[in-house]
Amino acid sequence: EIEQWWLHAMNHCMRLNCLLSDQKKFRKKAIRKFLVLTMWQGALVNEHLLQEDWMKDSRVLVGM
Repeated sequence: EIEQWWLHAMNHCMRLNCLLSDQKKFRKKAIRKFLVLTMWQGALVNEHLLQEDWMKDSRVLVGM
C-alpha cells in the first residue's frame, strides 16, 4: 500500500514538472526542459524505450 502511494505521488510530481516546463503557457516562468529531463533520468520505467521528447507522453511512469 505504501509503495503504491509513493509511486502515485512520484508520478504526480513528474507530470507536474512536465506541465510546468511548457514554454508557450508559462513563458519565462517555465521550468527548463533540461532540468526536468535530468531530474527524472534513471527513475522512469523502460526509459531506454521512450522517445527522446517523452515529456508530452502521458504514458510515462516512474518505477522502483
